[in-house]
Amino acid sequence: MSQTSPAVPHAALVAAGFDIKGLKTWRSRDGGGYQYTLTHNGKAVATITNDGNGGPTDIEWSSLTWDGNLAVGADATPAQVKKATAQAALSKAAKDALDAFVASLPPHQWCGKNLKVDAGWVASEMVNIAETRKSLRSKTIFRVDGTEYQIKAVYDAKVAAYIKGKYPTATILNEDPAYAVAA
Repeated sequence: MSQTSPAVPHAALVAAGFDIKGLKTWRSRDGGGYQYTLTHNGKAVATITNDGNGGPTDIEWSSLTWDGNLAVGADATPAQVKKATAQAALSKAAKDALDAFVASLPPHQWCGKNLKVDAGWVASEMVNIAETRKSLRSKTIFRVDGTEYQIKAVYDAKVAAYIKGKYPTATILNEDPAYAVAA
């Protein structure tokens, strides 16, 4: 299971309306790549790709050019222009919401330096959310004092009672709404 970043609060990201569909992952020389569809409030708004070879994460907003303008071919029909315009409006709203979310995050301290959280970092955290959700189907995962633990048992009231009995301060991820929605 992937390690989550304390710099990007998963619950806040999901509460902001962001989710993931169609995650594809692969091995690469630099660890692994991925591609998925980013959704905002249930609507597909972007394709996120990281080739896993050390480069940045690419966010391709649906029906938008790199500078935020409408992306439609010169030979598009009026119906295609109307559809692209509607999609561009959804993508623009999602981009603005993601930019606002990123701006709300404080710098992350690492090795005595302040690292600025960017949209690519947030996009990679969406993969961690999806991987956590997948793991929660067959495991119970909990945190105690910042350390994450797993029990290879499907979450139920009996497992929760055991964890809370042994670790009263534990936070059980299976109970967290950020991971409740199937990816």
